[in-house]
Amino acid sequence: MAEKAFPRHKSGLVAIPQERILLPQVEIAELDWPVNDIRFNRKACVLIVDVDEPGLVDRLIDQPALSEFGELGFQPKQGLHMTVIGYENGGQILEALDLLSTEEQDELIKAVTDTAGNMDWSWRPSGELESFRGRKRKVLKIISRVECPTFNHFYNELGRLIPSAKFKIYPPHITILRQPGEVKQPVPSSIGGVALNRPILSMNHPTFEG
Repeated sequence: MAEKAFPRHKSGLVAIPQERILLPQVEIAELDWPVNDIRFNRKACVLIVDVDEPGLVDRLIDQPALSEFGELGFQPKQGLHMTVIGYENGGQILEALDLLSTEEQDELIKAVTDTAGNMDWSWRPSGELESFRGRKRKVLKIISRVECPTFNHFYNELGRLIPSAKFKIYPPHITILRQPGEVKQPVPSSIGGVALNRPILSMNHPTFEG
């Protein structure tokens, strides 16, 4: 049943019929969506918005579809969050920090975190689910695309703070399901607009990081 409802591409990615999972737009607009706090990892310069809340996965995908994903081996992800600065962009910040004194490093990190902390990270789901392989190619994931107006505004400010960086802008999303296990099949460049080598979405030097 599950294989028929959500057919797999030969790569292992799941083809998700959008008409099956789109949430009613009125409900999306009227519901409140959680924003708990902003977390910054100084070692990797990774920044996330914590949106974890009991039952959030159930709000982002209907129960029949969730059951079918379960039959395919997908499990709800723990610690739901929206990645703002991922490892690749964090690497750009680390490169800039290497050129600074300890005092200047502290000032730049404070500027980045203060900028993020003073912004409104409100979001809502766009109603789209997509599948893709994780950064280390070992798991399949299901993401919920989200609308977060602050996302691009933050990167505009980040580019002003670190003009030498070549940031890549990824579509805002929350990973809600994952399928553990080593993936050995070849990955095509694009499946439903999302795969390992994903097209550039916006701004300066885009690509899409899982």
